Parts: sequence; structure tokens; C-alpha cells
Amino acid sequence: MRKVIFGVVATLAVAFCANAASAGEAVTKTNRFTSVHADGIVDHSLVLSGFDLSRAKPMPTPTINAPVAPGIENAILKTAQGREESGANLANTGNPAVAPLKWVGLVVSALDKTHWGLCTGEFIAPRVVLTAGHCVHQEGSNNWLDVNNMVFVLQFQNGGGSHVYKAVCAATLNAYSYPNNFAQLPVDQQNAAMANAGQHDYAMILVDSDSLTGSINYMTDWKGQYVGATRVGYPGDVLGGKVIQEAHGIVFFADAIPMFMDSNHNQISYPGLVVHWQNNTKLTQGTSGGAWVANASSEESKDTNLVISVTSFNNTAFPGAIMGPYFVGAEFQSLLKYTQGGCKA
Repeated sequence: MRKVIFGVVATLAVAFCANAASAGEAVTKTNRFTSVHADGIVDHSLVLSGFDLSRAKPMPTPTINAPVAPGIENAILKTAQGREESGANLANTGNPAVAPLKWVGLVVSALDKTHWGLCTGEFIAPRVVLTAGHCVHQEGSNNWLDVNNMVFVLQFQNGGGSHVYKAVCAATLNAYSYPNNFAQLPVDQQNAAMANAGQHDYAMILVDSDSLTGSINYMTDWKGQYVGATRVGYPGDVLGGKVIQEAHGIVFFADAIPMFMDSNHNQISYPGLVVHWQNNTKLTQGTSGGAWVANASSEESKDTNLVISVTSFNNTAFPGAIMGPYFVGAEFQSLLKYTQGGCKA
């Protein structure tokens, strides 16, 4: 996610309120989900003319610096690299007109009166956008971003997009949460809290109309089926975040190697964390919530373009490695149904 100042370079047909982000919005909590609702849908023409990103100020992807066993990084990742899948279709990198990028766009949220947070998201149902939990519900706290000032810009590219959708509500699993005293915790406990929350770091946003391009496939409970995926998003360090990027890499579970250790080098287990690793270390800020797509292809079928995770956070000990949540079918489908129902129990 990154922080950016927007400037209109052409008539912008969607208007944002001037109130600061978060606040006093009413939060609804059930025994499984937490959500926040917009006060009402503001009438606007759903056409984006252009944004000026020249003054963009990247907000880093959530990062931890957890200790690892000496020498483990290079040995393990070199071994993993040898398992990388071949044949991924990367010919359409940066082209939002074709699959899998045709379903992807920017999640734009007000942080205050002049600053906006940008993440990546993708349609997984006609009116539901999948993104990272921390893109709507701030990491390190339990504060929600202002859903009244939240939109999804489909097929964003070079300052424009095909459609702007207004958020109706946003929801996460209750398991995506941080301790109330997170800011006061020592670093090792903060790292543990972030890794634990990362296992459930995804959110769904209900928007005000159907996707113009349809929706991407997704896969839950996929363990053992995929060893590679293509990660997509708008990294601020690549072309200023103006052009969508995709990078193929290997996928494995964090518990498969000792990626998280305590100060005595004892492994800490996070069975719900998966890892995407490839050589480009710049694909971080701005890509939060971006899909990890198995069988990525411009050819569309039930077996291609399957979202298996989204970008959550990184560990500085493993350059090029990004963590994401494993989608447990019952949880994922229940959250989707809840969101499609207007974030109401």
C-alpha cells in the first residue's frame, strides 16, 4: 500500500468527501466477520478521466525483520528457485486489456483530506473486489479506512481506468486483527502479531455495480497443487506505480522452511502463510492485495487464471519473498457470501 497525493489532470467524475479517513464509522462484528458500511452511495458518473501521480509518496508494504537460522535464506531459496514452473505467459505484462490483468485495478482509500492510500485489487465476483485486509483495515491497529471515501478503479493504467466503482461495504475475517497494545509491544512480539494476522490478511469490498470485464477465477484449499504463480500489482518503485506489473515465481508454504524463528532460532509455525518468491525485489509497495495467479494465461478457461493468494507483507531477511494468506475454503466462501449479502449477517 502506498500514500499518494492526487491531483486532477482532467475532469474527475467521482467526488470524495473532505472528511478525514476512518473515524466514526459504525463497525459491524459478527461471530466470524468484521465489516464497515458506507453511509450511502453518492451519485456520480462512473468514468475516470485521469489522475496525476507525479507527487506519489509510496507507503511501504508491511514489513517484519524476524531472525532466521544462519545461512538458511540462500540455500533454501536457491533450491526453491530450481522448482520454478516454466511456460508462464508473460507476453502481456502491463496490458490490462487481457487476462489476467483485465480483472485487476486500484483500490483507492482516503487517509486524510489530501492523502490517499493505493492498493491492488481484483474482481472475484460481479460486485466483489478481493484485496488485502490491511488495505481497508490498517495493519498494527484495528482502525478501518474510510469506506465512504473508497473506490476501485478497474484496469488502471497511466492515470486512467475503464470504470470507477464506489464501495458499499468492506469485510474481513475476525481472525485478521492485531492486539490492542500492538504499538507498545517489543519488536519480536510485533513481528509475531503481524505474521499471525497475515495468515488471514485478505478483505472483500462490495461495490455499487457489476464488473465490466467479469471476474477472475479463484482456488481455495489448493495445498499440493501449485508450486508457481504470477503475482500482479502496481508497485510504486516500478514506473511510479502507473503501469500494472506481473512477475512469475515459485510458491511454497512458510512452514516448509524455517522462515520465522525466535531469538533462539527455534522455528515458529504459521501454517496459514504461503510465500511467493522471485528475483525482482521492487514489487512491494502498492502491490498489497494483488492476486497471485496460478496458471496465468491470456487464454480464459475454468483451469486458467486462478487466484490462490494475495500480497500481504514481506520479511527483510528474504529479499524477493512476499507472504500471503492461504485461502481456507469454508472461511473464504463464507466471507464472500457475507459480502455479497451487503455485509449483513
